[in-house]
Amino acid sequence: MELSTASQPQAPGESREPAKGNSLVLTIDSSIQYSLEEIARKTKDDTGAESVILLAGDAKTGEILAYVAMPDFDPNAYFESPTEAWYDWPSVYSYEPGSVFKVFSMASVMDSGGIDANTTFVCDGAYRRTAPSGEEIKIKCLGSHGVVNVEKILEYSCNAGAAYASDRIEPEAFYERLSSFGFGSRTALALPGESAGLLNAPSTWSLRSKPTIAMGQELLVTAVQMFDAATAVSNGGVLLKPILVRRVVDAEGKTVSENAPVATKRVISAQTAQTILDAMEKVSSSGGTGWRAKVKDVRMAVKTGTAQMIDRETKRYSDTDYIASTLAIFPVEDPRIIVYLAIVKPKGESYYGGRIAAPVVRDAVDAILSVTDLPRADSPSVEHSGRVVLPHLEGVTIGDTMPNLVGTPKRLLLPLLERRDISVRMSGEGYVASQSPPEGTPIAPGAVIELELK
Repeated sequence: MELSTASQPQAPGESREPAKGNSLVLTIDSSIQYSLEEIARKTKDDTGAESVILLAGDAKTGEILAYVAMPDFDPNAYFESPTEAWYDWPSVYSYEPGSVFKVFSMASVMDSGGIDANTTFVCDGAYRRTAPSGEEIKIKCLGSHGVVNVEKILEYSCNAGAAYASDRIEPEAFYERLSSFGFGSRTALALPGESAGLLNAPSTWSLRSKPTIAMGQELLVTAVQMFDAATAVSNGGVLLKPILVRRVVDAEGKTVSENAPVATKRVISAQTAQTILDAMEKVSSSGGTGWRAKVKDVRMAVKTGTAQMIDRETKRYSDTDYIASTLAIFPVEDPRIIVYLAIVKPKGESYYGGRIAAPVVRDAVDAILSVTDLPRADSPSVEHSGRVVLPHLEGVTIGDTMPNLVGTPKRLLLPLLERRDISVRMSGEGYVASQSPPEGTPIAPGAVIELELK
C-alpha cells in the first residue's frame, strides 16, 4: 500500500513542496481503545504478566474497534521504549489457546453430525481410551462432571467431555473444519509479520492429538485468529473478514481504496452457531466458569480458558507458565460486540482464566457499554422519531398587576417596549434575574418597570 506520493531526485539548490501522502482511516473507536488500554495496563500491573492482549470488534462487520497489547510504547518516542514493547502481540504472537478453543472444536464436531445438543458423555475425572495396539490413553479433567452434553462441556469446561466428543469425528474432517475457521492460516488483516499459527496435518497426529486439540492444546493460534473465528459463531455461522483499515484517502480527501464488510464463507450452520452461543451463555451463569465475566444487565456468551505453556528448555509443559484467556460475545439475543483477552504468563495467586481473565473482560464489556448505544436491561430505553416540535411562545403582557417575570427570556419581553402607558427599562442579556416592582404590585399608567437580565 502506497502511503506517500513518489518524488524525483532533487537538483542542488532546488526547492520543492513536501510530498503529500495518503492517509489511513482505521476502524478503531478511540473511546473504546482508550478505555481498554487503561484496563489492559492495570491488568498487566496487577498480574505481573509478561503481556496482555485485548481485542474488541464488531460482531456483524468484523471491524476491529480496539487493538490493545501491553507492554505498549509512545509512537512519539519509539526508540526510547524497550524493544519488547514494539512486538505486535495480537497478530504475531502464537500460543496454545486452552479451553476457549472448545467453542470451535465442539462447533466443528457438532456441525459434522458427530454429536448433537442431546449427545451425552460421562466425565469421571479423566478421558480414557484404549488404542487398537493396546496402548492406554488417559487425559485428566479438572473435575468429575458426571453426565455432560455440549452445553455442560462448555459450562464446566470439561476436558473429558470435549475429548470424548472428538472421538465422534474423523481426523481429516476435524482438521478441515478447524481450518475453515481460519486456524493455521493468516487472516485478511495482512499485517507485517502476521503469524499463521500452527495446525498440523492429521498425518502427523498421534493417538492423543485429536482429544488434545479439542481441549485447545497441541495447536497454536493468534489473538486475531481467535477474534475472527468468533465472528462465525456470532454471525450465524458465517466467517467475516477482519478489518482494521476502513479506507485509504489521498491528500485531497478522495478515497483511494475501501474495505467494506465481507462475509468470506459459511463455516457452520446457523443452528450450530446458535446452539454454541446458547451454551456459552450458560458459561456466564452462576454455575459456569465464566460467571465473573458477566455484566448483570446484559445477556453474554462467554468461554474461559487456561493453557499450560511449553518450557523451551525442557520441551515439556511448564508448571509455572500459563496463558489465561476469556472470549465474550454480547448481547446474546443480537450479537454486536466480540471481546477477546489473553494474559500471558501471569504471576500471582491464580493463573486460571475464570479467575483472573474473566473479571477483566467484565470491566472491558462495561466500558464498551458506557460509550455505545447497546441496550442494558436495567437502563431505561426511549424511542424517539428524531423530530422535535417547539411550542409557539407568546410575548409577555402586563395587566393591572405585575406578573412574575423571573426566568423569562429577553425575546419574550420585547412587546413590552412598545407600550406607551408604562416605561420598561431592561439591562443585561439572557433571562430575567430580578424585577421591580415585585409580583402582585398594582400597575397604573406612568409606572416604571425595571428588569435585570443575566
